[in-house]
Amino acid sequence: RGPSSPLRTVLLLLLPASPMLLSMSAASAALSARPHAHMSLASTSATTELELLARNCWTAGAGTFSCPLELERALVGHGVDTALWGRGAARTAASLLRELENGESILTFGPSAARRWVNVAKVNIAPWADDVSGPSEELQLIELFQSLPDGRLRRRGRPLSEKLTYREAPLEAALRGLREELGGFATVQNVLLDASSLRQWRETRDSDSYPTLLSHYNLHEFQARVRDLPTARFQTSEAEEGGRLVHVWDWVPRDRSRRFGDLATVMWH
Repeated sequence: RGPSSPLRTVLLLLLPASPMLLSMSAASAALSARPHAHMSLASTSATTELELLARNCWTAGAGTFSCPLELERALVGHGVDTALWGRGAARTAASLLRELENGESILTFGPSAARRWVNVAKVNIAPWADDVSGPSEELQLIELFQSLPDGRLRRRGRPLSEKLTYREAPLEAALRGLREELGGFATVQNVLLDASSLRQWRETRDSDSYPTLLSHYNLHEFQARVRDLPTARFQTSEAEEGGRLVHVWDWVPRDRSRRFGDLATVMWH
């Protein structure tokens, strides 16, 4: 443990600007031929900010904390109020520790503040042209909500999204998210991902999952089409600690999808 530079885990990733439509198999082959990328940022300005942070702070990731209590003490000591963690929509320090151990985020600790850095791959999914009648370009797949293993319903209202691990490129995380969240629908033959559609931006806000912990979200968005998806509301599931995580999906007009919020909220049964 001890001070380390966040620059060691940050790399600005640039994908090809020329048009590139990749099937699942072609995308996987392309990724296997390139070196792994570390936690990537959406802009050079973010890199500059990290360079400034590195002079006055230390970073925490996998292996930094031995238990949730040690992590919580470090956060409280840097101005984070954890009193509401584990209640309502908020997650626990144990959840944040798992996130760190999985390489899905890093924390930076400055003289008096802590920040969380997360990379998220988002996939805007349109229907395959042959699967719908009418202008398919006007529809987009949205995850309406999740049913958690503990019985809670978490409202989502956003496209498929997946946190990057620190060794993943955005394209790799997008493909993994398709496989994990759409399950058997996301076969090699059924997915067409436009790698050239990558759009990157950054959002900074207090986290709904971890109240009072300022979080920086580096977002990496792709466009894709998936064949043979149901044309009405449907659900998929994946294994998660404590049981099954159920995803509930539906098609909405593309203009309506823009009105959905990007932050998850939790509804209790």
